[in-house]
Amino acid sequence: MGIRLMSPRKTLLKLTSMADALNNIINRKKAHAKFDNGIVGEESNDVNIAPNLKKYRIYNQKDLSIALGLFNTKSLSKLIDDIGVDGIYLNEKNAKIWRFNQLAVNKLLEATGRRLKFVRTDKQSCQVYVVSNLKGGAGKTTSVFNFGAGLANAVGSFYRVGIIDLDPQGSLSAKLVPYLSPDAFTVSDFLCNDLELDEGETFEQIVSESFLETNIPHLRILPASINDIRFEAHVKNKASEAFARNESFSAHDSLEPIIEAVKDQFDIIFIDTPPKVTESVIAAHYSATSLIIPLRPADNDRDSSAKYLTTLSNVYKTLMNVGHKGYNNVRVVHVGVSNSAVDKEISSQVNVALNASCLPDFENSEALKKCDAQSLSVFEISPFDFAKQGASRKITQNGSRTQLEAAQVNLTNIALNIEADMQNVWQNEECGGEL
Repeated sequence: MGIRLMSPRKTLLKLTSMADALNNIINRKKAHAKFDNGIVGEESNDVNIAPNLKKYRIYNQKDLSIALGLFNTKSLSKLIDDIGVDGIYLNEKNAKIWRFNQLAVNKLLEATGRRLKFVRTDKQSCQVYVVSNLKGGAGKTTSVFNFGAGLANAVGSFYRVGIIDLDPQGSLSAKLVPYLSPDAFTVSDFLCNDLELDEGETFEQIVSESFLETNIPHLRILPASINDIRFEAHVKNKASEAFARNESFSAHDSLEPIIEAVKDQFDIIFIDTPPKVTESVIAAHYSATSLIIPLRPADNDRDSSAKYLTTLSNVYKTLMNVGHKGYNNVRVVHVGVSNSAVDKEISSQVNVALNASCLPDFENSEALKKCDAQSLSVFEISPFDFAKQGASRKITQNGSRTQLEAAQVNLTNIALNIEADMQNVWQNEECGGEL
């Protein structure tokens, strides 16, 4: 075999030092973000900082006027006074500065009836969407992030959105709860069900509290961590123990207690999944009421997704045998579609082949890339702040208002299609399943 250039010890030290170097970059970025937001310690008294220590979206006068459809300053000011929300301040030159956070804007939207909280009836069930594809980089996390934010704050009603991050990489958790406490419960704590409850505590209570608030109103997340890979070992151990007793064991329903504990707190739950078929992914498919398959407009991605659907069909036969009731909807969404002829052709071919099973294309844009680089959905920043000039005063920090507005319109359109699917399900449930 020959002599290796590094001994096992040196190899371990090399890997550890590389991990430390990358983690230092991440920690410096988080520290800078805290400093920029004026945060000291683990909490902030700034009304514009959310419980996850990220900024709420901020609206200036123009953005607020557009959101409310009120372009007369006097009428807008009267509404603000009547509702009693804060957001107009005086700067050092005694000039009025309009800076309303998303919570205040939502109060104004509700007061004017432009957007109200959706209220499900007893017959209407929480919709659970698993977002899944075996292809890495297909856009699962980006889709869950932006679709969830859109349904929470950008469509006709305010929907209560829950997110379960099943990917141990925790990319979505890092975006929504970047300063997650090491002591926080993550999804595997509940999948393995090895909690030590204090007196008076219940499983349901701990699950509910572990869906953490974010800077996106009406959206909460049950986070992931790298330790969540332990669930796979947990399942193997349980299966071995059952085999020794001449019994069978299946983990297909492991997510059911989690969803059951919070189903009345959310209208829709998105489950973000890793790019492989694991026990947790199978459990996600079993607990889901609908499926979204993100797909990049490329030949390799289309071919990989065809193999994934073949694999999923075989997996689903098992789920049928253990009592899955079927999906309400199975949708494909093309993610990162550019204006190139190749992207459009691939998207069109798949749309035609799958008939009415595709959501509108999730378009590629510089605005989306800029937001994602800052761990933001396109709905977390206003066009004014997005286009705000940098220190040089010659170029914008991110891009133009129109770039972000186009991305927001695109994602709102996708969210509206998901909303229409949910409303169709709820209408069917109201009619006793006879539509």
